[in-house]
Amino acid sequence: MALQEALTNPSLSEDELQRYHTEWVRLAHRITDVQLLDNDRLTVILSRATGLIRLIDYNTGFAFNIDLRRSGGHFDWSPMSVEDTSIIKQILHPGRHIDCDSWYDIGVWGSFATHRGGILEIDGQFITVGFHLRPHGTVIGDAEPGSPLRNPPESNGIDGRAPPGGWTLGGHMCLYVSNSTGGTEGLQDVAHDVYDLFN
Repeated sequence: MALQEALTNPSLSEDELQRYHTEWVRLAHRITDVQLLDNDRLTVILSRATGLIRLIDYNTGFAFNIDLRRSGGHFDWSPMSVEDTSIIKQILHPGRHIDCDSWYDIGVWGSFATHRGGILEIDGQFITVGFHLRPHGTVIGDAEPGSPLRNPPESNGIDGRAPPGGWTLGGHMCLYVSNSTGGTEGLQDVAHDVYDLFN
């Protein structure tokens, strides 16, 4: 059965659809072997990275470049460019106007943005992760010059409530691997779940 036909076949079970979807993501991004790593191993890989770091969203298959840094028991990341930010917003609000000057409707994202499975691509290695798309705090790393990703000079970032007159787009998101800890419980389990889907 062709992949496109399989994904639209109403007689397939949830498990069969999941297998076809996983294969589609694997083929679309040329994913080879996936790894389930702990914080320390990913930190070593990050320290040796020579190229862009790409995060693939498992549910949509969309991918975008990120700046990723260790932050205590897990990792923090920010999108690298306006284009990467637009991809994230398309995941959150399919078909809506993409406004790169603010995190549109941040207050209503809820669990849809909170627990997502993904695959990190770093120098040809594929690592399963759990992450969220809920910007908070301050931007980390080095966003592209001219990108709207910058921290508002008058605050420490964003907290889900727009100040009068709006805010300058800012904030980072969190990413977890097999043994990560922090404020978004369950994301390490998502990393395990994605690993199981690919193996």
